[in-house]
Amino acid sequence: MRRQFFKTTVERGTHHRQAMKGNSVGSHEQQRRLHRISFVREREGISLRQVRGLLRIGLPELRRQEQVDTDLRLTDLYRWQHALKVPVTELLLEAPEGLSPSLMERTRLVRVMKTALSIAERSNQAEVKCLAKRLIAELNHIIPGLDSVGVWPVVQQRQLKDFGRTLECIVSTQLVDEP
Repeated sequence: MRRQFFKTTVERGTHHRQAMKGNSVGSHEQQRRLHRISFVREREGISLRQVRGLLRIGLPELRRQEQVDTDLRLTDLYRWQHALKVPVTELLLEAPEGLSPSLMERTRLVRVMKTALSIAERSNQAEVKCLAKRLIAELNHIIPGLDSVGVWPVVQQRQLKDFGRTLECIVSTQLVDEP
């Protein structure tokens, strides 16, 4: 008779005991996801051969490290981060829908820069212009290259002359509706 060992796992706040026979690991769905290296590598468009050249590790070892249930050392994780040129958090955490966290942060800073530039350009008060210029300098310090961002476009209401002949020639809707 084979011995059964019990493995305790925590899933969504409840404890589960799973019987394990010998050294077999549970089904694929029950395996713990430790990282997202394979997903991030594919998303970034980098092949395993390119990673092999950067990390100087054989393909079998790279494939093993890419498996979601492989418990990597921190040094290996940081090497993958360097090769893929992404933040470590993207290799560990499930990214929210939409943009990656680093890209989302940059997008928000670009919006703040556009607002600061708009305030500096359109304000008539010297104090407000001075504060906006300080904010612009700080934003450029955080992310160099933001000075190439333009101001928000000015939205003005259209005047009657902007509509041209559209308002002069009112077409009867009866002509349009009839077959």
